[in-house]
Amino acid sequence: MSHGPIFTWSAKSSISLINGLKDCITVLNNHKREFFSDSTFIDWCCATNLYRSSNSYRFSCIAKSVDQLINCLEDYVFNQSNNRVGEPSHPKPFIFLYGAQADDYKEIASFLFHNADVFHKSFKLCEEKFLTYTQIPISKYLGQEEVDENFLEENWEGSNVSYLLFLRDALSFSIEYALTLFWHNLGLVPNSVLGVGIGEYSAAVASGALKLTDAISLIVQRYKFLDKEYSDK
Repeated sequence: MSHGPIFTWSAKSSISLINGLKDCITVLNNHKREFFSDSTFIDWCCATNLYRSSNSYRFSCIAKSVDQLINCLEDYVFNQSNNRVGEPSHPKPFIFLYGAQADDYKEIASFLFHNADVFHKSFKLCEEKFLTYTQIPISKYLGQEEVDENFLEENWEGSNVSYLLFLRDALSFSIEYALTLFWHNLGLVPNSVLGVGIGEYSAAVASGALKLTDAISLIVQRYKFLDKEYSDK
């Protein structure tokens, strides 16, 4: 691995957080052999990220190996200078950058769609709003490469080319919107946002400058105009 997975843990109180991390240290020390492979270690970290990250008192770190994670946990739990759980922190400012083609990450998005409740609900909200304009369930294409052209002809008024472009951007926008709320739920709220291409819509919504309904309407209208332009030529 060039970099390690993110490990997160949360609890409802500072004492519970420390006790929970101590339990993690014990589990890791007692079961090192089971975490010998990178994939098993990553799966374990992923499970804690999904199911133990939404409470108010939180811990996170990046570790390349079980031993490195144990060291991070022990340093946090037993080092009194760092053991200031629950006190206000002052994190460094950071930016969310929204790209033009988030549909490149459909497999990751598909995993979160089926395993992370906040991501699933946020993506489905976008899908419902897109369905008011076109009868295309975009979640159908998460993690899939092939497109049912017969289905397109029945549910899309424009050309197949414009639909493929629309599907790409609808997926990208919905993934970025759902990821934003997923990270917000983990306590990661950016100081600034920046977008390029379809990511400009995502950034505008994330910043509060544009409503979700308006952004989706603009995306749909964009491709209706494109179809009209091509049909006039």
